[in-house]
Amino acid sequence: MGFVALVANLAATYAETFRGTGSSYLLRQLDKIGFVSHPSPSAGATKSVPSLFSLTDETALMGLLYYGTYLGAIAIGLAVWAESKKASTLYMAAGFIVGAAAMTCFNFSIGMLCAGVGAAALFWIRKTNRS
Repeated sequence: MGFVALVANLAATYAETFRGTGSSYLLRQLDKIGFVSHPSPSAGATKSVPSLFSLTDETALMGLLYYGTYLGAIAIGLAVWAESKKASTLYMAAGFIVGAAAMTCFNFSIGMLCAGVGAAALFWIRKTNRS
């Protein structure tokens, strides 16, 4: 889960850097593949309020970034939960590290805060389990 979060956040931040603000690069690529339907030639131009589910490059990239951040937070939470249940923490430790890295891709301060709070929680859980 942490790996998927990291890949999603890296893909979103990388796509944002080469795409540029205000362009419709991703929408044109989806149009080439055939995922976007063309408007009817007989239909007239209408002006309406954008839908909540409108697909633009910005909404797609922000959705991917938030999805990756959500998965990163879940990976950190699962690592802390597995440690509290005294489960095998080999994969959970890797998930914690990669989840914190995914959070850092979203926002450096939030990522470092999550890593620090998560590490402190893990140390506290291990200390109380030994006592």
